[in-house]
Amino acid sequence: MTNKTLSGSDLLHYLGTLRKDLHRIPERSGSEKETAARIYEELNATEPDEIITGLGGHGLLASYRPVSGDPKQTLLFRAELDAIAVTEETGLPYQSRRSGTMHACGHDGHMAVLIGLAHRLARKRPSNSTILLLFQPSEETGEGAAAVMSDKQFRNLKIDHGFALHNLPGYEENTIYIRNHSFASASIGLEVMLKGRFSHAASPEEGLNPSFYMCQLILDIRESLDAFVNAHQGNKMAVTYIRMGERAFGISPGEARFGVTLRSATDQGLAAAAEQFKERVNIDEPLAGSQKNQQTV
Repeated sequence: MTNKTLSGSDLLHYLGTLRKDLHRIPERSGSEKETAARIYEELNATEPDEIITGLGGHGLLASYRPVSGDPKQTLLFRAELDAIAVTEETGLPYQSRRSGTMHACGHDGHMAVLIGLAHRLARKRPSNSTILLLFQPSEETGEGAAAVMSDKQFRNLKIDHGFALHNLPGYEENTIYIRNHSFASASIGLEVMLKGRFSHAASPEEGLNPSFYMCQLILDIRESLDAFVNAHQGNKMAVTYIRMGERAFGISPGEARFGVTLRSATDQGLAAAAEQFKERVNIDEPLAGSQKNQQTV
């Protein structure tokens, strides 16, 4: 638990330690229970006027009202609770203790930054603004923002401005970078599932193995999105996973799935690319007897 009187180098050291503590206990989207409990302790020690829990899942929101008691505006600052499905192999002393899960996107650092702001607010409340600190769940899946927005605890708030931040490795320390228009690209995840027919590897002709069709479909999708990718440096397409069969040599698999992430600097560009993706998937004719499904994540 923190001490709200911390400031200066003492606070900076504490936040560094907190960030490492959070890095050790990463939790995936929708499962941020332990992380949320730790953040609650940290926030509670700074004596906010209110802490809302269970927001859109495991989310939390702390409120710091102005000394005047008459706020002229309400400002929200956001960080994220969740980690991603990656096995950490850094060998760092504070490496993730959970195999297959890691804070590889900096959310541990973002949380520490907002706890630092909570310390500042504990020492000196704003004169005429209410400050809200939001710790959002399930950012990585894209589900957390919608869940928070639809939560009645959040809908009842009247927020004038909201601010988010992201660390920028390779840039100068202790510096805040801002820019006009888009700072980071919007993204969407798309998944395609191919269903054929299993068979013994000794008789592959009796089955319907989707491997060739899947590879060709991925190449076709990439080619169809070339114009999108080349139109703007913020437009990206990445195949994020491919799954088919088991680590065995006796079975010719009958199912496969793969995921693609699209990114664009504009909502319109992203929507157009996603539609183009879906059209391309639907154009290609599957092999006789196979099925093809797609979903947006």
